[in-house]
Amino acid sequence: LLAAAGLFVAFALSILLVRRITRPLATMAEAAHRIGHGDFSSSIPESGPREIAELAVRLNEMEAQIGRLLENRTTLLAGISHDLRTPLARMRLELELLQGEENSELIEGLGNDISEMETLISQTLLLARGQGGEEAVKVDINALLQEIAADYQAANKPVEYRSSGQCLATLRAKALKRVLINLVENAVGYSGHQTVSLECDNTDQAISVRVIDKGPGIPESDYDRIFQPFQRLENSRSRATGGSGLGLAIVQQLCRANDWEIALSPAPKGTGTIFEVKLPKFARDD
Repeated sequence: LLAAAGLFVAFALSILLVRRITRPLATMAEAAHRIGHGDFSSSIPESGPREIAELAVRLNEMEAQIGRLLENRTTLLAGISHDLRTPLARMRLELELLQGEENSELIEGLGNDISEMETLISQTLLLARGQGGEEAVKVDINALLQEIAADYQAANKPVEYRSSGQCLATLRAKALKRVLINLVENAVGYSGHQTVSLECDNTDQAISVRVIDKGPGIPESDYDRIFQPFQRLENSRSRATGGSGLGLAIVQQLCRANDWEIALSPAPKGTGTIFEVKLPKFARDD
């Protein structure tokens, strides 16, 4: 009886000791996941055994330094963009005053260059800011896809919406719309005059939103590379064959920040690419 009682006490103490150690470690693991998604809203409790508490202090210091670094980066880019936009606005005004003069093709080309620079500045800022701080709301994804397709059709771009079952989710609507617009813009740019299709599929596991193009396709070896900033499969940097190389980088960043999965696969008939955004099961709002 004494031996059994001693074993029981030792077992109970062991459980308490293990929980005292593992609870702070679980909190740190959760904090590391949060920091990895760009959330610096709270710090780790600096309690527990001395070594654990010291580790929490170091992690809090690291979190603060990363937060300041990202804030400084965004502030720097915002300042640079403001300084660049002022002369760009003056240049655009001066070009407007020159309309109707000789060298109209040159004037039009300069106007296109200014528009491209403004787009690059806006995308760089969006990449730096990461669309943080937006609240999650209930979204009808089918209605969102219809709206995007209608906007492109109004601009005489071949984008269609394929009707599907109900797709409701609670998520950051502006972030999802930015992801989808960037994917559609990329698909339209590389598909020529071929139709780009938008569709949503709701399963027990997740909601999948797909952007399907009929372009030349993407080699599987380049699937990871195209999501890197300023990376393009077409290297001529021509305005007619692609953009700045930031659109898909923004897509990946927003997907990571919202726990969405972005996946690529070849189109069924062998030509084109399917970009698929998978929303987790917890986002479903049926």
